[in-house]
Amino acid sequence: MKFKDILKSLILPRWMVKYKSMSIIIAICIFAISSFIIALPPSQNKTLNEQDILNNYNFNVLSEFPNTAIVNNVIKQIVDKECAVVDGKELKCGQMEAVDNFETDFSFVEDGITKNIHFVIDLFDIKKVYLEDEKIYYDVEKRFNIEKIPYQENHENYLIVFYSDALYFQAHPFAIDSLNINHKGHKLVPTTKKIFY
Repeated sequence: MKFKDILKSLILPRWMVKYKSMSIIIAICIFAISSFIIALPPSQNKTLNEQDILNNYNFNVLSEFPNTAIVNNVIKQIVDKECAVVDGKELKCGQMEAVDNFETDFSFVEDGITKNIHFVIDLFDIKKVYLEDEKIYYDVEKRFNIEKIPYQENHENYLIVFYSDALYFQAHPFAIDSLNINHKGHKLVPTTKKIFY
């Protein structure tokens, strides 16, 4: 019964009257503690999400990039674009126009499997794209699928796109799971991750 009364006192104004003489410091403490309690589930989910990424075969490729001249050249091309997230929400590149794109790729072999990494920078006017006045240059569903990138024996394809509003990663083209291909005991299925700035 007391729990029910406490809930009523938090919701119904006539039950709140009993707190009218409460000290402001106590009210601030209750607010601070409530904020921490409310924030626990998302922060816990973030930790679990990071563990899922670290233990996922499809994300291992990000730690396997070899230190070769070809890979370093591609990374240098991307760094030379002078890209940075502005105001914590939009990617802008000093060496590219406000609405522009860039594509490059490289391949390397890891444990007998050729891994093809495709990088894209796709800058666009965020407001126009969200209002559907404009289309993005690199539409993943239309361009990163097995029709456009057919499966080759012992090859894996990965995509990293730097959009104006988010970083997008995809392991394996869409619809590859219909081919039932296994590499090292892992079925190749499209795995995506989009992180907004």
